[in-house]
Amino acid sequence: GNKVKIRKMVYTNPLREIHNSLIATDGGGCSFARNPTTGEVLVSESTFYKYFPNWIVPMSQNYKDRCCCHLCNVPEGLHKSLCLSRKKLMRSLEEKVRCTPASGRARTTAQSTLNRYKAEVMEGGSLKFDGNVFQAACQVACPRLEINGAKFHKFACVLRDCQTCKDNYKPVRTETSRSETIKFEKFVTVRECSWHGDKNIVPNPSPNGKGYVCQVCLDLSPEKYDKLRAAKKKDPKVTSKRHRMSYMLPLSAFVKKGGEYNTALENLLFHAFHRKWISPSHAVGQVRELVDSRPGEMALDEADHAEDYQPEKDG
Repeated sequence: GNKVKIRKMVYTNPLREIHNSLIATDGGGCSFARNPTTGEVLVSESTFYKYFPNWIVPMSQNYKDRCCCHLCNVPEGLHKSLCLSRKKLMRSLEEKVRCTPASGRARTTAQSTLNRYKAEVMEGGSLKFDGNVFQAACQVACPRLEINGAKFHKFACVLRDCQTCKDNYKPVRTETSRSETIKFEKFVTVRECSWHGDKNIVPNPSPNGKGYVCQVCLDLSPEKYDKLRAAKKKDPKVTSKRHRMSYMLPLSAFVKKGGEYNTALENLLFHAFHRKWISPSHAVGQVRELVDSRPGEMALDEADHAEDYQPEKDG
């Protein structure tokens, strides 16, 4: 049959517990899991394991610490595009050397350009930070500090206020003068009115207003609004969606200071700090340490984070 691409999902409860919930008779369960007449279990545990979807996997600690938002995906995608462009540019420079007559100034210039570029982007015979965008992002900040066994950048470095490292990012010299195009992808937020589309969306002009509104809806008279409301059978609503868009830029514009690549690295630096600071391995550990050091008191920690914290048996 034809292969179908399916998004991977995770589960937190053991499969046996899920099966017990499936066949439960007191306040739960599914009607098809038991015979309605005799009450006999129709979906055994072994059958449940056999037909359980293979794209739903257990949530490990690695999944809890991982983030799949655009602040992680976009820098990684831009870094991969840059690595591919560097390999392509290196092949182009090598081809230029081969096609240039062996004797003469042109051959010497082409060879020196290739050697300089290799020295700038290669280390130990391979591309620097190939496939590791976080290591590339770490180069624009001071070395990390160790706090309770975890390594963090200084907060001033993350905010780009550090006087020591705020100018650390320097584009590769050879790439600053190259006109070859680089293709990359970014997420773009598109806002759309359910009545009038996406052409008239403006920030909410009302005092203390939040979000965005449709200007055409605001300009409608009460009579026209009621007429449209009767036809649409719903009130207008502005929704936001993220779309992955493809872009092309000259390589020099892509890598320049303040350009797409530089901005993505700085965004990743901040997001990685925030993600790690509130991760189970650090934030939850800090709360437990505080509770243990102050018996009889209660510590309340609130964090807007997607991971599900499961306390240990001792509470």
